[in-house]
Amino acid sequence: MSSPYGKGESLGQPLGVKSVGLVKVYTESGEYGLGETYSGVYAPELIQPIVHFLESYLVGRLIGDDLIFDDIKNIPFIGGNGILQSVFSAIEIAIWDVRGKILEVPTSQLINKNSRKSIPLYASSGTVIFTSNEIIEDVENILNLGYTAYKMRVGYQEWDTDIKRVESARNTFGNNDLMVDAIMGTLRPAWSTDKAISRAKDLVDFNLRWLEEP
Repeated sequence: MSSPYGKGESLGQPLGVKSVGLVKVYTESGEYGLGETYSGVYAPELIQPIVHFLESYLVGRLIGDDLIFDDIKNIPFIGGNGILQSVFSAIEIAIWDVRGKILEVPTSQLINKNSRKSIPLYASSGTVIFTSNEIIEDVENILNLGYTAYKMRVGYQEWDTDIKRVESARNTFGNNDLMVDAIMGTLRPAWSTDKAISRAKDLVDFNLRWLEEP
């Protein structure tokens, strides 16, 4: 599933498009669960063939059979890591979702009976290729949706440009919670320890809730 998102190409995505990968798991009775795989952001074309590959491990199994999860992880060489495991995470979420629907119990209660009644949400947006003006527009949209916490990405553009982008976000978002993700688990070369410390200090005045993946 794709929708318009900015005006530039972002880490493998087509120009001005943001994609997500959603997987449905159906039972014989017609109930279904829904799960999302983060791989769909970067390689949506690969999700469907991997789901088809995994079908033989899933079709005909009882929806309450936890051995499904072990069987996928034990697929030789590829089951425990990489994009296959990422896609299966969506299937696992969908399985838990449909279990909750069948039992008429919130999925969180199936995993932990003492789970919280609610959790705070934040908007994860602000892609690395957004300009300062696009960040302002993005934050305004987030505010209109009622969010009081916003996470944006840095690390892809020149650092002076990123500082201006964060400044634009803070000025537009007011005193709400602002978080910055440097996505050094994705970008190469990653920052050195000294550079990460230096850049974290550059961000202190913006009163961030957290700095992620420096």
